[in-house]
Amino acid sequence: MSDKQTTDKFRSGNGQFYTRSLFYEPWAEQAHGVQEINKPLFTLYKDEMTLDGLPLISCRKTFIQVGDPTGYKWSEKYLGGWPHLQKLLEAPWFRVAYNQWRSELEAKLQSEMVEKIKDIAKSGSPASFQAAKYLAAYGYLPATGKRGRPSKQEIDNELRRAVNAQASDEEDYKRASLKLVSC
Repeated sequence: MSDKQTTDKFRSGNGQFYTRSLFYEPWAEQAHGVQEINKPLFTLYKDEMTLDGLPLISCRKTFIQVGDPTGYKWSEKYLGGWPHLQKLLEAPWFRVAYNQWRSELEAKLQSEMVEKIKDIAKSGSPASFQAAKYLAAYGYLPATGKRGRPSKQEIDNELRRAVNAQASDEEDYKRASLKLVSC
């Protein structure tokens, strides 16, 4: 299939990229039983699915199989190009699904890397000690988000807030004391 035919397959007559009509889930939501000329080619979440006996390409499954977290290779292979993926990412319904695929792919890639590091740790090579140290320190887990020392600006701002709060409390106390005495 030539590049022209591939791009035409994913564009309307006026050159706009197809978006909702390419994917079963938004297409079915939009169609509400109306017979459409353009049937979807993809499904967002399911592993396998057919529509009127024709298989739909599982985007989740193919995205993970391609193994490119940037999405570039997947878009070239399945959508006909990067610009189409960029257009789809403008749609919130697609962005949510895409972020789920990326998250799953990143977990898969990280798991594969940990397996490689385990192999290196067991190998007896010069890098095995560093690999074992990395595994022992759970270096593959996300950072806990511990924060360092606050900046001088943050300390100053907090001090100002405390002084203002104390001054406000003292004023309130004086007003309350005056009312009690005057009653």
